[in-house]
Amino acid sequence: MQRGLPGAMRWIWIREAKTVSLNVGSIVWATGWEPYDANRIDNLGFGRYRNIVTNMMMERMAQLNGPTGGKILRPSDDRAPESVAFVQCAGSRDENHLPYCSYICCMASLKQATYSARTVSGCQDLHFLH
Repeated sequence: MQRGLPGAMRWIWIREAKTVSLNVGSIVWATGWEPYDANRIDNLGFGRYRNIVTNMMMERMAQLNGPTGGKILRPSDDRAPESVAFVQCAGSRDENHLPYCSYICCMASLKQATYSARTVSGCQDLHFLH
């Protein structure tokens, strides 16, 4: 196996006295992240209006084992929305919040738009740059 080519990599994990070596097809470097407190962006109404949810809340709704059984529903009345607005870059590139682009918002919004399109008949998705 040639090392370092796409689909031909060796992963070596050294932990305590044990070393594990595996041939793998790809490596995902998952650095993790920390959700931003949506209450800090007070002009968007999170916490004041029940139907405003964070991307993490939307992810939880979309899960089959989540609180809505995989259905996208309005928290205020558990009914399907007629439209979903995605506010992107909320808090990012803002000197009062995060001075950098988080890079996750756009991809998460596009992924979550598929949830509402897939589970809510006739739902319109709107995307806004904040």
